[in-house]
Amino acid sequence: CVTFSGKDWIFFDSAYDIDGNRLDFVEIDREVSTSSGITEDFALNLSEDYLESAAEKGMNVKFVGQRGERTLVLKPHYIEGYLKRLRELTGSK
Repeated sequence: CVTFSGKDWIFFDSAYDIDGNRLDFVEIDREVSTSSGITEDFALNLSEDYLESAAEKGMNVKFVGQRGERTLVLKPHYIEGYLKRLRELTGSK
């Protein structure tokens, strides 16, 4: 899950990897808060194979909305850590 907080709405509705492939974007929530301003919550559905590949080189994801875009960069060790924990929880290798 990704949370974006700002002063203006971006209205995120899609995501792309560094190769321009469209990713499975999931809108979760949008709200206005007196403490944090505008908050948009969203996520990506990614296959384990995709994550395995990203664990080698990292991920660079561009989230796009009606009023702008933001890029999220994850280094390989973050993805490796996620996969390690996933395997621990599911008992898979």
